[in-house]
Amino acid sequence: MNCTKMNIFRNLTIDGSNSKKICFDIFTKETSRAKPVIIFAHGFKGFKDWGCWDLVATFFANNGFNFIKFNFSHNGTTPQNPLEFDDLEAFGENNFTKELFDLNQMLNYVQNEKLPFSDDEINRNEIYLIGHSRGAGTCILKAQNDNRIKKMVLWAAQTNFNSYFQGNLDVWKHNKVRFILNGRTMQNMPLNWQFAEDFLKNKDHYNPQNALKHIDIPLLFIFGEIDNVVEPLNINDLNYNHSSITCISIKEANHVFGGKHPFDDLELPSQINQLLNESKSFLES
Repeated sequence: MNCTKMNIFRNLTIDGSNSKKICFDIFTKETSRAKPVIIFAHGFKGFKDWGCWDLVATFFANNGFNFIKFNFSHNGTTPQNPLEFDDLEAFGENNFTKELFDLNQMLNYVQNEKLPFSDDEINRNEIYLIGHSRGAGTCILKAQNDNRIKKMVLWAAQTNFNSYFQGNLDVWKHNKVRFILNGRTMQNMPLNWQFAEDFLKNKDHYNPQNALKHIDIPLLFIFGEIDNVVEPLNINDLNYNHSSITCISIKEANHVFGGKHPFDDLELPSQINQLLNESKSFLES
């Protein structure tokens, strides 16, 4: 029987973009050995406490990793209420530049700061990223020029951002905002024109498929077979210079691999169990 202690540190904060706070959780298990660190980035309209992400964090902590999941500073939640989209003004002002800043802040924190547990339990030279959906796309953008990242696992990754810019851009620019319905909360969530300006100004750099050409660390892409949100990446269409990209498709898995919010089931869906086991095997190899 495994009697080692699980330590969970919730709703810690560090400075994020534009003086907003990044709120994050750490899951770790006392093992008296230095363990790699996984930083998990949520997707668009996502947050660190969505659905079964706590169970996901527990899985990785039980299997020899320090696991950190965080809220992007402008994802619409607040440290005071990390479970709801209370700050739609911040959501409207989010963009890829801010998300990359926040992810860099988390990397700086892991590499340089005193974490709330023994330094003997952390291997700061083995930092891995896991991203879901848009969070996976942001991870790809970050990894093209950051050698602190040693491996990445990308779940239902957005490998292009064209879907954000469909429709009449002139109307969006004129109105300075467009709204996206959150089907779960029924909130009309603002996407301010500055999001498009930020992307268009950096569109060559903010292209995940271009970024992959500059990444030479091991990458694992996992897609759901019936995902109706993103198209699976076809690595045969990429002009990349290394052979360390692996793609796996999970049968009968949707964009969230059978997860939901809130998640009150006693067991994880079989698709998420497969997702986790494939991810663990890759990160351990």
